[in-house]
Amino acid sequence: MRLRILLVVCTAVAMTFAYPDYLRPVVSSKDGEEHVAGQLVIQISQSQRGLVQLNELEGVVLFSIPALDGLSSKWRVNEVEPLMRKPNPTAIDRKYGLDLQYLVQFDVNQDVAPVLADYQALAEVELVCPNGVMRSDEAPNDSLFANQWHYENLDAAFAWGFAKGDTSVLNMVLDDGVDLEHPDIKANLWINSLEDINHNGVFDTLWYPDGDLDGTDQDGNGFYDDVVGYDFIGGDPIPQAEGGASHGTHCWASSTP
Repeated sequence: MRLRILLVVCTAVAMTFAYPDYLRPVVSSKDGEEHVAGQLVIQISQSQRGLVQLNELEGVVLFSIPALDGLSSKWRVNEVEPLMRKPNPTAIDRKYGLDLQYLVQFDVNQDVAPVLADYQALAEVELVCPNGVMRSDEAPNDSLFANQWHYENLDAAFAWGFAKGDTSVLNMVLDDGVDLEHPDIKANLWINSLEDINHNGVFDTLWYPDGDLDGTDQDGNGFYDDVVGYDFIGGDPIPQAEGGASHGTHCWASSTP
């Protein structure tokens, strides 16, 4: 009899809360990141632990937390699923709030940006992000990619599927000089704005007023005209590859996002 009652209860729960739609289209946000349409992942604050009681009212899934329920009604949230399935979270799970993370689903055609902004504004929500998509194999469309043995050895395409780098992070390469005109490098070179005296965002290796060279240390770091770096072997501000040296260019190109 107990088993029969349990089966009836489980069936009723399954009918009430279907799983979110994992076959929804993948869309791109303005910053180019991919996510599942109409889905967010939220982590509610530690102060709300033990208060969540998922229930449904007229097709809207509620948390039993007034602030969250207000957004469920506003955005017509039709599915909510806890990301942690195990019934007894560990101390580590609780410390980092893993037991407080939920996938929230709404209309597939709804732009996630305003929904995300509403959840971010709640004190009851600690973290929120789109339900991002990470691809595990993203080889570039470089026709010479197959000739670059080091990328395959590093499993670079697999790694790029998880993280391609952040253009706000500067990479410093200590190597031979670089081909400053290389098409994969030129547009990605960091520009020292204080030494870019013609203010065009490009290192012009000509003397002022035609270029950026004037023999003056504008930024006061002890190196003059270091717009993109410095040649510490030659003692000049032009780290251009010389004499057919290619290792530095190879490493610089590998470090660009």
